[in-house]
Amino acid sequence: MQFALLLILLLSLTACAKLSHLPQLLTLKSMSENKDAQKKYVKKENEGFEKVLAAFNSDTLGQYPDQAAVLKEFGEPLAQKKIIKDGQEVEKWVYRYSVRSFTSEKVHLFFNEKQELISWEHKLPVKKSETEEAKHGPIQPETPAEVGP
Repeated sequence: MQFALLLILLLSLTACAKLSHLPQLLTLKSMSENKDAQKKYVKKENEGFEKVLAAFNSDTLGQYPDQAAVLKEFGEPLAQKKIIKDGQEVEKWVYRYSVRSFTSEKVHLFFNEKQELISWEHKLPVKKSETEEAKHGPIQPETPAEVGP
């Protein structure tokens, strides 16, 4: 009998501990679910980029005449921006690997005001030394300090 009471008391204390930490447990559960959603999003974005890259490499991007066809085949671009190219305002779409912004090759698609695909380009990733040079100017070799008289 005492064992049964002790067991019931122990179980009720455990349940109270779980209930007192319920908000934290729910937060952890939500974070876990968000990570799953993030992984799915990244996977989908990367698959879209790989399709665009394959179309570029096989010289078949011209088969997609407008934004609607591009969206249907490759999904949303990672970035969109209106720019001036060759004296004309165009919309530039950027496809690349989702989480590798500086180390990923990129495919840029350009659309005119009628949302027609007018050109595209492939950009190779920037090497680290080029990135450093762009930030700090040309990297100079170190020279020994001059010693005065």
